[in-house]
Amino acid sequence: MKVRSNSLFLCLAIGLIALPACQGKKNTKTKKEKKVNLAYKEWSKMNFDELNQLKNEYVDSKRYDLAIKCLERLEKLEDISRENLQKVRLEMADICFENGQLPKSAEYYKKYADFYPGSKNSEYATYKAILCKFYSTLSADRDQKQTEEALELADKFLERSSIYKEHADEVRKIKQQCQNKLFERDENIFNFYLNRGSNKAAIVRLENIKKTFTNNNMNMEPKILALECQLAQKLNNTKLFEEKTKLLADKYPDHAIKIAQTAPKKKKYRHF
Repeated sequence: MKVRSNSLFLCLAIGLIALPACQGKKNTKTKKEKKVNLAYKEWSKMNFDELNQLKNEYVDSKRYDLAIKCLERLEKLEDISRENLQKVRLEMADICFENGQLPKSAEYYKKYADFYPGSKNSEYATYKAILCKFYSTLSADRDQKQTEEALELADKFLERSSIYKEHADEVRKIKQQCQNKLFERDENIFNFYLNRGSNKAAIVRLENIKKTFTNNNMNMEPKILALECQLAQKLNNTKLFEEKTKLLADKYPDHAIKIAQTAPKKKKYRHF
């Protein structure tokens, strides 16, 4: 009888120990089922928390295309708070940027900066929009639309340099590189006309270059003087060539050395 009582007590003890473990497994299974069900639920019927949870799952699994779609759906929710809407718009831009979708991320960053100019993230968003455009630029012999747009955004950024201070130095460097690339494009066109003997077209292009680059913040004067020297040399205008090379030598001696190496040599005549 005593043995039977001990056995019964032992069975009850094992059952009590195993019960929490079984309940834990059941709860885990329930949570897992909820997660699966959420993935198959219609997005149009999801609230903010459900969509945000699904978005995080897609980000964790690196399914960024679906994460962006979740964020786009979140943006359209009628009951979304202003604070959450602000976060959603910036996150959309960041995910697109990290995923290499530069045109789309530039659009989202600009949208954010326009909607929230007083936000603490306004400078960050404007800076990242500039990066998107700058990273999309092509070599000087190709279309320069992205370069021009990057330069335009950089100018707008630097207009607020009294407020935008964290990324100002880097934006100035980007602006300089954009200016150099645009100058190189126009310089290539100028040289193309000059080499073809289209002197009138070369003169017109040089005037456009002077108009575009002389009055900006970048110091393009030595490069422009060098082009004027090239034109004078092509036109066999010795007086103008000497005038421009002297000016270049006085103000920018390093550039003058390069021009001097290509200066037209005077012909020597034999006397009989």
